[in-house]
Amino acid sequence: MVKRLLLAALLLVNVSADELLYGKIQDLIGEKAFREHMGLIKIVFSPTGSYYNAERLDVVRIMETLRENNLITLDFGRPRQMEMTFSTVGSPLFFVKLMEETLRSIGYIRYNTVESRRDGEKFSWKISLSSEHAADPSMLGGELLKRGCRITDITRDSVERWAYEVNMLEAHLNLEPMVNGSQLRVNRLLDVYWLNVANVQHITFNSLGANNWYPYIAFFDADMNLLQVYKRDRKSWQVMLRAPKEAVYAKVADLYSMKNIKDGFHILGRGRK
Repeated sequence: MVKRLLLAALLLVNVSADELLYGKIQDLIGEKAFREHMGLIKIVFSPTGSYYNAERLDVVRIMETLRENNLITLDFGRPRQMEMTFSTVGSPLFFVKLMEETLRSIGYIRYNTVESRRDGEKFSWKISLSSEHAADPSMLGGELLKRGCRITDITRDSVERWAYEVNMLEAHLNLEPMVNGSQLRVNRLLDVYWLNVANVQHITFNSLGANNWYPYIAFFDADMNLLQVYKRDRKSWQVMLRAPKEAVYAKVADLYSMKNIKDGFHILGRGRK
């Protein structure tokens, strides 16, 4: 009797797991396509248990399998206006900075913020951009993993509207931490430069070449809260600063234009926190 009950319970779990997986597939490709290709779906998604990660659906792998078997396409054929919504639980400032870095790494540079919303602990950020295809979930997921994040869910409202839930409990910017004695040569600065200063006490910036640097250096904690700003409305060749104790990141820029420091810096880190 006990064995029968255990067997029934296992069968119920398997049925529920299958239903959850197939339900997600139907959401992603649409009801019509799901019905038409149900036979193929059962074959390519077998065993269904391999599409779970710690009892959660592995949505990135599901998308990869759908694409590999031509069950979903991310190409529009022509430029269209696309919307992407990213949701998480955590610091909004840090999340937006992290997503900006991630989007840049997969080639999404020009986009507009449509909406940002905080609802209790959950934060969502919606952007729009013109593109010929939706984001490749493997590329997006891979870049997020480099930053300690993981896509936990993907939703498709339409061909041009996608939503991603992101776990950022172990999030960090994809920067090599400076240590005592670190020496960096940064050439051809075209955008603000970020440093991981979590492990160093003192940082020296030496301006190079034909720069006309008017320093702007900001320090942030692990959640991207602003801690301290150093700025000087005078052309400078060397700046020596002590990083705040809680500082994890530093942003290096110019008060007026990044063109003023296009030749870059030599940066030295000293001391241990």
